[in-house]
Amino acid sequence: MTALVTPPTASSVGVGGAPVMRSLNYDRMLLVWLPSLAVGAATIAAAVPAATSAIILANLWLLGYHHVGATFTRFIGDPQLRADRRGLLTWLPVLVLALTVAAGVLIGQWLIATTYFYWQFFHYTRQSWGIEEAFRRKAGGEAPTQLMKAAFWAVPVAGVVWRSSQGADRFLNLPIRLLPVPTVVGWAALVVAAGVIAAWLATKPGLAGGAGPAFLTHVAIFGIGYVLMPEITVGWLVLNIWHNGQYVSFVWHTNNRSFGNAPDQVGAEPGVGRATAAMRWLSRSTRWPMYMAVSIVASGIAYFTLDLSLEAVGASVALVYMGINFHHYVVDGLIWKLRSPKLAANLGLPAESTAAAGPTPGV
Repeated sequence: MTALVTPPTASSVGVGGAPVMRSLNYDRMLLVWLPSLAVGAATIAAAVPAATSAIILANLWLLGYHHVGATFTRFIGDPQLRADRRGLLTWLPVLVLALTVAAGVLIGQWLIATTYFYWQFFHYTRQSWGIEEAFRRKAGGEAPTQLMKAAFWAVPVAGVVWRSSQGADRFLNLPIRLLPVPTVVGWAALVVAAGVIAAWLATKPGLAGGAGPAFLTHVAIFGIGYVLMPEITVGWLVLNIWHNGQYVSFVWHTNNRSFGNAPDQVGAEPGVGRATAAMRWLSRSTRWPMYMAVSIVASGIAYFTLDLSLEAVGASVALVYMGINFHHYVVDGLIWKLRSPKLAANLGLPAESTAAAGPTPGV
């Protein structure tokens, strides 16, 4: 347990020789263990289709629900963030949910599934970019060039084009209408992506700057999920398990550094009620197993209760779930930005110009 949470020393060396984000074991979890889990689970689903539903269910209960709930832990632990972004917790969820359900009912569930497929591609890529940037800035690496950014986005873009060219009509047991991309365009996208990555690598002495392992993991996961896995839902499993695990791990790290040592007594500071005090107490370094367990149980109970309520009134579980996801995407896109001096300082990252500082996890 200690090895996972112990802050790094100045001389700590992490995965692939890069400076550690938090500890060597924490970095291994982000860059090795979680990607391996994602690929392994999806490989089983591909080899044994009958196991796919069970794997998706386990992913939802252990990571998916928790991952959506993790968004709100920052609000719970930080009264100032709640005050500054109150609208994200009040009118925005009502608006997003209403629009999602209305679109699904009036136009069709295919629109919601299609929107989710393409939006989650952007969401997952943006989160991966933010974590790669956090590693780079931790290492004091050079600001990313336009070519480096193009190389980073090349595989996700080519992958979603390739997946679109396959013309699937079902995704997560919902109807979907992918963009009508010819197969030859899908192949061309893969060739262009390989060329962009090769061009970037030709300008770099290896994968310098401390972000090499994060970049390689990113390329591997998107390549496997969108290109190598033949079926759209199984390919999504690779990306979703990795994304969910990455997110809950990084949110815990951020919470721990942001308010894990803040006063955890009710009334200790303005806005510190019982929920905030409890979140701060749970966010202490040595309590991470309890933090994860409470988060999994609490999010599971919340979603189970939601399921029962929706079934009781005959509402569409799929549409409501998608609406919750879309709200999560919007909120994360607003509260997770490394250009925020406060967030960067909380993560222990050196200051960087606004132009160079990109977004971090979420979207």
